[in-house]
Amino acid sequence: MNLNEQILIEHINSPEFQKGISEGRWGLNNDDTRADNIWPNRLIWINCNIPDLLDKYFFKFDFTGYNSDAANAIPWDITNGNTLPVENWPKGSQILEKVFRPSWRKDGLYVPFDRVAIKTHSDWPTKYSNKIWKPGDNVIEYINYLHGLLNPVIYEG
Repeated sequence: MNLNEQILIEHINSPEFQKGISEGRWGLNNDDTRADNIWPNRLIWINCNIPDLLDKYFFKFDFTGYNSDAANAIPWDITNGNTLPVENWPKGSQILEKVFRPSWRKDGLYVPFDRVAIKTHSDWPTKYSNKIWKPGDNVIEYINYLHGLLNPVIYEG
């Protein structure tokens, strides 16, 4: 096991990550026999409470270079072991459609803490200095963000 994987395991075993699992906000696919779930990849699901969308979304996270480099995540079809078909990507709100943007790319999410997005936007470290992935950051921040998108708090007054 290399240092990057050890760091990820520490983050996954942290109280904050484990609390998300115990509360049903997210979880790990622990089937290590799947080719799509072997280091540096991990399948992580995040629940979703938006009507007319899936109850949970799986993401294939690529942790190459973690945590000095950002992770990369894509919506994943757990049944077929491939990128989730575009018609099943989260959609609805303006922010969902900005982040889950297959018209931009299908191999990354449009956020300043996804490795693919960062590498294709040289202005983001300046433009989003408070959000951009920095060496030493924790994937929990990424997962919390996705959980927030997929579980918006709706004010009912």
